[in-house]
Amino acid sequence: MRIFNKILCCIFVIIFSFNIKINANEVKISSPAAIVMEASTGRVLYAKNEKSERKIASTTKLMTAMVAIDNCNLEDLVEVSKNAAAVGGSEVGIKAGDKITLKALLYGLMLESGNDCAVAIAEHVSGTQEEFAKLMNEKALTLGAKDTNYTNAHGLDTENNHCTAYDLALIACEVLKYPDILKIMGTEQINIKMGDSTKYLANTNRLLKSYKYCIGGKTGFTNGANRCIVTFAKKDDMQIVTVVLGSETTDIRFSECRKLMEYGINTYSLVDISEYMNWYINIPVYKGAINNYERYITENIIVPLKEGELEQIYVKQTILPVIRTPMYKGNILGDIAMYIGDEKIYETEVILDMELRKNNVWYYFTHGIKDMFTLDLELF
Repeated sequence: MRIFNKILCCIFVIIFSFNIKINANEVKISSPAAIVMEASTGRVLYAKNEKSERKIASTTKLMTAMVAIDNCNLEDLVEVSKNAAAVGGSEVGIKAGDKITLKALLYGLMLESGNDCAVAIAEHVSGTQEEFAKLMNEKALTLGAKDTNYTNAHGLDTENNHCTAYDLALIACEVLKYPDILKIMGTEQINIKMGDSTKYLANTNRLLKSYKYCIGGKTGFTNGANRCIVTFAKKDDMQIVTVVLGSETTDIRFSECRKLMEYGINTYSLVDISEYMNWYINIPVYKGAINNYERYITENIIVPLKEGELEQIYVKQTILPVIRTPMYKGNILGDIAMYIGDEKIYETEVILDMELRKNNVWYYFTHGIKDMFTLDLELF
């Protein structure tokens, strides 16, 4: 009987050691909103209510960290105000009058989700949280996060503080361009000097320890937002961002986030589809110095695909049927897009790379004379 149990156990281990391919329709989660996005292309690998506006609690601090680094140096000394030291919610415990490096405050912000650190950073950059929130909103818009509005740097509930899972994924993809933030988020624990004391900080993201492909993330909780999380996972050259919003419990938040990360990592891989982007265009030029605009278009394209999708790719080319002169360099001639079913997985604009002039009066005169002589010769 013992031998049988050992054999059964071995079979179980072997079966579950393989990467199981899962259909997105088979991924079931109870959290009200979630998304999995591949970072380099922005392709959505899974989504549930990804465009619904929600409160996002301390995942707000991803934007806080980016705006801080955009505007300051990590070694800047920040003096903590009474206002920052007195903020409620999760805190590191910094004191009014403390002078702390921005780097140390970012560790407190990202690892222990210190609201006091968030306010200290905002006041250092902009004077007030309100002014700092303006910078956050400006950056959100540049990233395409159109359904996002920040009113503070820490994510505590206010009436107009909201985001969507989709927007938060776009924002998180931008975080991957900040190596300092990635290093901080990937730290499990640290002792760091803050003012006159040394603080022990532990990362609130338990997936950093329990899931080998997780390289960082940010958790959050408020009564209005419930449990939230953003995580970053990397396998080989593929990086994915996972967002889960509104989970009922901490365990659900982490388990469903892991399920979604595993789905993205195990089901998709980056595939070179450059062969599909090999086009020749030939557009007639009306009353131009040249009769036709010709060009070869090639691009290197790598996208995340799951099994069977490569064979489903088809391309749509929408190009002007004729170019009317004058037309100047930089004008859009059309676009080329790649689809799988109804999903657009890639699109590029075809941009005119030269100036196309109208023919001048001399051109029509000389060609008119030429045509007359050609006609006379034909009569003979």
